[in-house]
Order: sequence, then structure tokens, then C-alpha cells
Amino acid sequence: MEENKKNTPQDDEKAKVGEKSVFDVLKEQRKQQKHQQMEFESKMAEKIAEEKEKERREYEKKLQNEKIELLRIKQTNAEESDILPINQKDEEIQLTFGKKIVNFFYLNKWWLGLFAMFTVIAGFLIYDYATKKNPDMILLYFEENENMDLLAINDYLATLCEDFNDDGKVLSDVYYIPYTGNDQKDYSSGASTKILAEMQSAEAMIVICNKKSEETINPEYNLVNLESLYPDNPLVEKYGFYLKDSKFAQKIGYAGEINDDLYLGIRKPQELAWASQKEMQEVYDDAIIVLDRMIQDLS
Repeated sequence: MEENKKNTPQDDEKAKVGEKSVFDVLKEQRKQQKHQQMEFESKMAEKIAEEKEKERREYEKKLQNEKIELLRIKQTNAEESDILPINQKDEEIQLTFGKKIVNFFYLNKWWLGLFAMFTVIAGFLIYDYATKKNPDMILLYFEENENMDLLAINDYLATLCEDFNDDGKVLSDVYYIPYTGNDQKDYSSGASTKILAEMQSAEAMIVICNKKSEETINPEYNLVNLESLYPDNPLVEKYGFYLKDSKFAQKIGYAGEINDDLYLGIRKPQELAWASQKEMQEVYDDAIIVLDRMIQDLS
């Protein structure tokens, strides 16, 4: 073997490259590419800045020329100008009928939205007023009894009513509020709240209730003492006309058992939270007529 063999140029180059790792070579290449990219971006930024500066100078020159032309027109009363339009009417844009409608709704969308909302509300109010019942007489039924035929009670009540409100119709209604005396149950069903609400308004005067509901309606304070009106009626005791031994079940066609403590009564006219004594008196004057007819008919 030859120990003194000469190195070729290729071998020298390989040796030089071998002195650096592949990582160092790639790092230098990326550094060079980044430098070239920065130079390119810098040149582009300078070019864009030059273009903007050129546009700015041209715009300022245009404004200056227009100002000079405007002064010339004012001083010479000129009627023509190569720079500024004089006495030229803008061409009217012709829109189709469909586009006119679209533009109208777009330009007035907020007002149209408010108008639509109030129209819907007004429609509901009108519908509610037109369809709302206006009974001549309302009876409050406070006993919990799912078997009681409320429609039959209402039909019977209607036979004793007349057109008290002069609307050309004879209507009656029965408000069923099943009060149980159980606070939790009455609260969840809303019975307690409904009774309190009815007892603070003058809408209904005649009531059918029992001993349990007395806890809420307080008959000593809210009901008329019927003994003063019907002293000789055996079914009358204090504030109630008791229905157990009356013709009540027969009149309404009820086959069930009438509870011993179920009675018919009428509220006193007095000042309330949601009604004045005068308003209650007006309703009472009609209700006492119907109550008297009921007591006479059921005795």
C-alpha cells in the first residue's frame, strides 16, 4: 500500500464539509434565505410607500387645481369648466318596482318592525275583547270535588239570571277553585292565590263554600249574615244556606252525596284592594236577586 497517496480536490472538499454538521449547514441556509426574504420585503415596502406618496401628491394637486378653478369661476362667473361640473343634474337612477319595494322596507325596517309588533298586540287585544265572555252572574265554587258537575250548576244558574249588563245575552259562569286546606297542595295548585284574588275583586259575589274554605274567606267579615234576611228558613244558619237537605242535587242532576258543610252565601259590599265599595254594591244588587231566587227555588 502507498502511505503517501495524494488527496484529490474532491477529497479536500469532503473534508471541509465534514468539519461542519448537517445541522450547521441547514442553519446557515435558513439564515441566508431569511436575509433574502427581509431584503425583498423591504424593497416591496419602499415601493408601496412610493406609490402611496405619489397618489397623495396627485390627490393634493387635484384638490389645489379644483380650488383654483372654483375661484376662477366665482370671479369670472364662468358657465363652463373643464375641471368642475357646473349646472349638471345627476342622472336619476331608474329602479324597478321590485327594487323600490326592497329599498322601502330596508330604509324603514325599524319603523315597520315597531308597527308590526303593535299591530300584533292590538290584534290580540281586539280578539280577546271580541271573544271574552261577559257573564251577567258569576258563582265562586270553593269546594274540592272533582265529581261535581260544574256545567250543570252553570246551566241552573243561567235559568235564574237575566241580562243584567244589557248586552242582549244572558250568560253565567262558575269559577271552580278547589281549596283543600292543605297549604302545600293549595299553594302548588294556586287555589289559595286565586281565592285571595277573587275576594279582593268585585267580579263575583255568590259563593259556594265549606268549613275548610272558611279559613281563607273569613265569612264573619266577608259574607252577609243570611239569618237576618231569611229568619224562618230552616236551611239558613248564620252566613250560609246549607245545600245538604235542599233540592240542589236534584236541580243539577247530581247523584253523589252533598257534604253536610257545603253552603251557599253572598259577599258583603265593602272597600277592597282592587274594587271600591260602590263597585261591589252594583254587583251585589244584581247578585242578591239571583241568590234569593236560588234560595226560594232550593228550599
